[in-house]
Amino acid sequence: ILASGVGARDIGMGGAYVAHANDVTAGYWNVAGLNGLVRPEAAYMHAGRFDGAVAFDYAAVAYPLTPRSTVAVSFFRSAVDDIPGTNNAYDPLTGQLNPDDVTFFSAADNALFVSSARGVGSSLSLGARAKVVQRGIGDFASAWGYSLDVGAQVDLGRFQVGINLQDAIGMVQSWSVDDAQ
Repeated sequence: ILASGVGARDIGMGGAYVAHANDVTAGYWNVAGLNGLVRPEAAYMHAGRFDGAVAFDYAAVAYPLTPRSTVAVSFFRSAVDDIPGTNNAYDPLTGQLNPDDVTFFSAADNALFVSSARGVGSSLSLGARAKVVQRGIGDFASAWGYSLDVGAQVDLGRFQVGINLQDAIGMVQSWSVDDAQ
């Protein structure tokens, strides 16, 4: 879910955006870049992949609290919906599938980011992002994960340098599986 990228300009640069992120999408690319916002921003992106089989949605809002401090919230969903579930549709007596017993489920990943960035001095920005990731495969399995990312950007005049450290504390994730399914 989180490897897809967001924003037309950002993806158009092949993802080489960590040092340049300075809009609402910085909540994804490099949280420190949120410090570049001068007014509130919002973004939404939808992409259908593999002839629409995989849906990817992204929405974000960012709000500058002061000229040197910004907060943002981002939401992501990547899913394959309407997967036919035939676990209970097979009739062993006839060796056939009963279409009336076919159910449908989704395999989906959802993520919520809460981000904050602050300018330090005239050329340094620092930021942190808390992430919550929820994964689900129908009623069969689900997982929750938590992590923290940090980022920095330095403006050196002709050059900009950025660093984005994902899962700085590691991704803590726990799965729950229903073996009866």
